[in-house]
Amino acid sequence: MLTIDLPSLELLLRDACDAGTARRLANLLETDAQAAAHVEALAAREAARVAGGTPTAVRTHVAIRAQAARVFIDIDVEATF
Repeated sequence: MLTIDLPSLELLLRDACDAGTARRLANLLETDAQAAAHVEALAAREAARVAGGTPTAVRTHVAIRAQAARVFIDIDVEATF
């Protein structure tokens, strides 16, 4: 799971670090192909790190949700070695 805590980023963001911004960010992350590619690459690297080898195939299921001023990215990973 990845957690984006907006209040901790308030010095870097122009938008308010509130629940509305968290919902908008979650919606953007769900539809952005580049963000999906980054999540996939992160999942593959983490699978390799945990297993101690390079996977031949990686499948993921990603769920993104906003709760209060945080965005949670849940990633389930299946890897073949």
